Amino acid sequence: MKFISFPRREWNSIKRGLRKRGFSSTVRCCKELGKYKKGDICKTPWEDLIQIASVKRYSKAESIPTWKKMDKKMKISVKMGEIYGNNKWDYIRYRLKK
Repeated sequence: MKFISFPRREWNSIKRGLRKRGFSSTVRCCKELGKYKKGDICKTPWEDLIQIASVKRYSKAESIPTWKKMDKKMKISVKMGEIYGNNKWDYIRYRLKK
């Protein structure tokens, strides 16, 4: 089973979203590009199991579906993909595994 990390400051909002909507999303680039595949089961830092529902590759950060919802710190982090990730990002949707 894979482990998927998230910034500590996002844990509570991710947990709330998973319980309220049943799904959430994340963006990965650089060393994590291509690491997660549809159907993968992953363990979160807070011990939940999630299942990857979809993975879509983007070549422009502003095209990522959640771009407008990201705060400044998230956008700075995602933009690092321009420098270290060859302008590629994986937009991953996942759901709580029951």
